[in-house]
Amino acid sequence: MPPFRFRPPAGRWRGLLVLAAGLFCVAGCGDGRKPVYTVRGKVFAADKKPATGATVTFNPTNPDPKDPHKPVGKVDEQGNYTLTTYTEGDGAPAGEYVITVIWQTPKKSPFEGEGGDKLGGKLARPEQSPHKFTVEKKPDQEVPAITLP
Repeated sequence: MPPFRFRPPAGRWRGLLVLAAGLFCVAGCGDGRKPVYTVRGKVFAADKKPATGATVTFNPTNPDPKDPHKPVGKVDEQGNYTLTTYTEGDGAPAGEYVITVIWQTPKKSPFEGEGGDKLGGKLARPEQSPHKFTVEKKPDQEVPAITLP
């Protein structure tokens, strides 16, 4: 008796080759993310206390329509923030940015609606913000401290 040989149907080989080629392409094609560089800064209220909970957004002056991500950071209890673009604390792509800040009034209870911006929107739009920063292709960059109006 001849040895048993398994032969999948002819069409199945073609499907497996197409699948393998597709996986190879996905593995070699990258995710389209730009390189990012660590960026940190500080934000303080007019009374020099940390602006805890404020959201800092870096708005690119020349936005890339293929990459809608904007680096953001949340101000901690000491007034510090670290930018996040793709994953927590990864930084920002190199380029020129206008910095906007929104400082929400905290909720008093979980049932209360979102509070307004403590700054009255003064730094909420790139056209209104005087704060600018250029992220360079180097690690550990420090943004000059921002004192809120």
